[in-house]
Amino acid sequence: ENILWVIGQIAGGIEADTNLGRAMVTAISSPDPLITDCRLQVETAMYDMLLSGVRNADPEDRTEVVKIFSHILFSSLLGWVNGWTDVDMVRTEMELAANFILSRCK
Repeated sequence: ENILWVIGQIAGGIEADTNLGRAMVTAISSPDPLITDCRLQVETAMYDMLLSGVRNADPEDRTEVVKIFSHILFSSLLGWVNGWTDVDMVRTEMELAANFILSRCK
């Protein structure tokens, strides 16, 4: 499934530069109004990446599926940034979600 490739790309990017990944997640989770434009750009990029990974899902379900994946990804990334998990767990959480959700969307 394409979403597994997208998840791999996201996790691989984080693994390639963990300091940058931590900085981005910390910044986009900040309530600082000065980063609103940056946060929206990152959210749009992530949405587009995730959407490209679910193009085989029913068109009527895609938006909702991507929203769910976005929430799970953000939650997993917050856990990673806060030291609760590691990058492998981010990947595992997303893969579990993908297998569960997409098995019900066909």
